Amino acid sequence: MSKNCWNTSLSLNSLTSNPASKTGNIIVKDEKITTPAKVSVEVLREHFKQNYNLDGEQVELMLKSSSESLRKSLDDLYAVLDKDCNLEDLAKISHNIKGVLLNMGESEWAEIARTMETSAMTGKKIDYRSMVEHIHKGVEGVL
Repeated sequence: MSKNCWNTSLSLNSLTSNPASKTGNIIVKDEKITTPAKVSVEVLREHFKQNYNLDGEQVELMLKSSSESLRKSLDDLYAVLDKDCNLEDLAKISHNIKGVLLNMGESEWAEIARTMETSAMTGKKIDYRSMVEHIHKGVEGVL
């Protein structure tokens, strides 16, 4: 981890299991963030079909596009973290991934990206890498 990246106040070890919803929590400073269920292709496919009124071919294109956008944003986030942990870049990329997640109907995952975005915009020293890894694990089923 770059000397300019931080691992204070956030610990994925603070995740707690909730068997009913298969979610946990992340604590960022005094703010508790619910960990949503992992994103699945089946749920995403149904979301695109119902919310955007798409046919099967269009749904598959949206799945592919969403997957590519998520992968690129995650790669970009890791690159910034590995290079210099530039908070302005982290905020911009977090904003992008938040938008992709919202388009996918994943507002709870988007909320985690929003926390990263606003934290980076305000210069908060938190463990961005753990948050990126957490989002990555949550969306890996559609990558």
